[in-house]
Amino acid sequence: MALTIGLLVISMMVAALLLSGPSGGTGGTSLASSAYRHDQHQAGTGFRTHGGAATMRAIRGATQVAENTREHILRATTELLAEIMNRNGLTTDDVVSVLFTATPDLNAEFPAFAARKAGFHDVPLLCAAEVDVPGALPRVVRLMMYAGVDRPRADIQHVYLHGAMSLRQDIAG
Repeated sequence: MALTIGLLVISMMVAALLLSGPSGGTGGTSLASSAYRHDQHQAGTGFRTHGGAATMRAIRGATQVAENTREHILRATTELLAEIMNRNGLTTDDVVSVLFTATPDLNAEFPAFAARKAGFHDVPLLCAAEVDVPGALPRVVRLMMYAGVDRPRADIQHVYLHGAMSLRQDIAG
C-alpha cells in the first residue's frame, strides 16, 4: 500500500512538472500540438484554458470486468477510457498521465495495454495492484486520469460502469 501511495505522489509531482515545463511552457507536448495551442491560446499556457492559467484535474473511473481473460480486461478498460474521454470532451493531448489499478483477481493482462491500443501512445501509463480487501468487489479495474481541462472540478464527469457503479454512487455519472 505504501508503494501505491508513493507511486501516486510521484505521478502527481511529474504531472505538475509537465504542466509547468522548464520555463512555464507546454511541458511534454509535441511541436505540432504546441503550435496549435500557441495559435489558439495564450503562449505558454499548455492546456486549453480560461484566462490563460493551466488547470489539471483528476478524473476517476472504474469498471467491473466479466472474467479474468485478456479479452475481457481489454474490452472493459477500453470502454471505460472511451466513456471518460467522451463525457469530459477530452483528447489524448489533454491527458497528462493515467494510473490504473486492478484487483488481485485480474492478472490476464495489463489495463494500460488497452490504453496503448486505444491511442494513448505518448501518455505515461502505470498499472498497480489494488489493495486486497476481504469482501471487496471482485474483478475491478480502476483508474485515475490527470488531464488539463478548461472547466471547474464540479463539472468533471467521473465514470463508473457495470458493477463498479456501486463503488461511488455519490459521483458515478
